Amino acid sequence: MLFEEPHAASVAWNAELDDMLCFSGNGTLSIKTANFPLHQQRMQGFVVGFKGSKIFSLHYVAMQTVDVPQSASLYRYLDQKDFAAAHRVACLGVTDEDWRQLAEEALKSLDLGTARKAFVRLKDTKFLELLGRIEAERRQPSHDDKVLIANPNPKPNPNSNPNPNPNPNP
Repeated sequence: MLFEEPHAASVAWNAELDDMLCFSGNGTLSIKTANFPLHQQRMQGFVVGFKGSKIFSLHYVAMQTVDVPQSASLYRYLDQKDFAAAHRVACLGVTDEDWRQLAEEALKSLDLGTARKAFVRLKDTKFLELLGRIEAERRQPSHDDKVLIANPNPKPNPNSNPNPNPNPNP
């Protein structure tokens, strides 16, 4: 058994992402992605389907569609640096800001394929041009990826003199 929930009255797997399921019970909709913690929100009814970012539930005799945000799952994959899984989740439906975060995190980690897909989705030609330059640079025989990875917030060197002027009275 991979997962057990005692209060689940109905369950549905996401038709587009095998690692994602949802279940309902006790007035709560719970969404489980991979081994991450549950995402919960209030919902009445019984889950009968899950496709992409839409959950279908039956409440008495009425079918309801619930749009569920996928941002939480996206950011959990980004924290693990699993950019391929994060991209699959993003394709289910996230905001442009989420797409940008995916693109920039993938670029920082030099996952250029995922970064390119995300920047294409955003139609960001400046970053796509930058990716082209990076890819061309990486094809050079003398290329070193360490040169591309920079720390934007370097820690100050405690042995360095913050005042380069040796004369205290300028």
